[in-house]
Amino acid sequence: MKMPRLFFLVGLLVSASAVQAQTAAAADPLVAAYQREFVFLDNEIRLLKERQKAVATDGDARIEASKKGLDDLEAQLLALTSKSAQMTEDLKVADSESQKTQDSFDLAQTIISQGNTRLTSAGLPVFSATVPGKSPTLKGAQRIQAELEYVFNSSVTLLDQVSSIRSAPGDFFLEDGRKVSGTVVQLGRIASFGSSAEGSGTLAPAGKDILRLVKTENAAAAQALAQGTPTPELPLYLYQGLDKNVEIHVEKSWQKSLEEGGPVAFVIVGVGVVGFLIAGLRALFLLGLARRDEARMKSIFDQVGADDLEGAATSSQSLKGSMGRVIRAAIAGLKSNPETVEDAIQAQILEEHPRLDRFRSLITVFVGAAPMLGLLGTVSGMIRVFDILTIFGTSDPKLVSGGISEALVTTALGLSVAIPLLLVGSLLTTWSDRVTGELEVRALRLVAHRHEGRRLAAVAS
Repeated sequence: MKMPRLFFLVGLLVSASAVQAQTAAAADPLVAAYQREFVFLDNEIRLLKERQKAVATDGDARIEASKKGLDDLEAQLLALTSKSAQMTEDLKVADSESQKTQDSFDLAQTIISQGNTRLTSAGLPVFSATVPGKSPTLKGAQRIQAELEYVFNSSVTLLDQVSSIRSAPGDFFLEDGRKVSGTVVQLGRIASFGSSAEGSGTLAPAGKDILRLVKTENAAAAQALAQGTPTPELPLYLYQGLDKNVEIHVEKSWQKSLEEGGPVAFVIVGVGVVGFLIAGLRALFLLGLARRDEARMKSIFDQVGADDLEGAATSSQSLKGSMGRVIRAAIAGLKSNPETVEDAIQAQILEEHPRLDRFRSLITVFVGAAPMLGLLGTVSGMIRVFDILTIFGTSDPKLVSGGISEALVTTALGLSVAIPLLLVGSLLTTWSDRVTGELEVRALRLVAHRHEGRRLAAVAS
């Protein structure tokens, strides 16, 4: 606002000078007034210039001061940034150390937990945080250190027990469930023997620190250990602890396996027994039908070659089975009509087919029925498994073992019956086919022998 005013005053002074020049002669008082105003304005201009110079000087000083302050702030910012980077690095180092400390703490907790579990399974007490005569409860690092020391010392004690043989009076249960008192010999914490007047042998855990007799055949070794006598052989039954009952594996008998297979298993066994009986009967029939007397057959061939058909017919009466009937049919055909003898032979062989194939179809039925019954048992066993799973869930695998055993046992039984019966049936069928072929060959040879004999007789005459 002051600069425009200055310019306005300068303009006004110039105008006044012009007017003064024009009216100097006529208005001297006015000229004097204008001169005074000019002097006033000139002073104002000078003052304004001085003030402007002072303001510019003050502004430069302030700018310099601001620049200096900015430089100081930048220096402080650099110092703070460097300090922040150092603190960040220190924080990373602290985090790394904290993680290592946490890992060490977790490792110590894991060692303590595993140690306590092993001590508990071995029947030893675990660490107690309360220490008589000291602070009521240990916490933090003191507790961890104390627990580690306790676990280590208890582990050393347990190791001494495990690596030693101890004999002491104790109680155990016999195989019939009776509780007896005697001497219990423990080989560390992995095997035990019991010796008493009622029974001796190898002991196994029955749960809740109870031992029971499982192998009485080791009675001599148990009695020798109880008396402190060394034995050349020491049969062991190893276990992990006394807190759980140990199931002794017993070899299953075939009766037990059949019971696990359920009713279908007994049906399959019945089918197998009947099938093999029928196969045996078929073999006996084939044996009777295929019976032959080579000496008699040679005599019959000689008689037919000599054209003695009556004598050959008489001799053939002693032949048994299918061979005898086919030979008699061939001789009868030669006597009645030699032109149709081959038809007579084929007709007799066709009559022998029902005898040779007796029980063949029935065996085939049993071969197909056995695996189908096994499949039926498999399906019924799986239905039983799913019913149990629906009611009880999967908490105890033993609950579904019965259904699985039924499914597997019946399948195995079905295949065990079908495969051998199939092989036997195939062998009997092959035998039957071979007997049929031999019947035809022998009969045709007989006819050919007769023709050869007659040809030789004609040549001789």
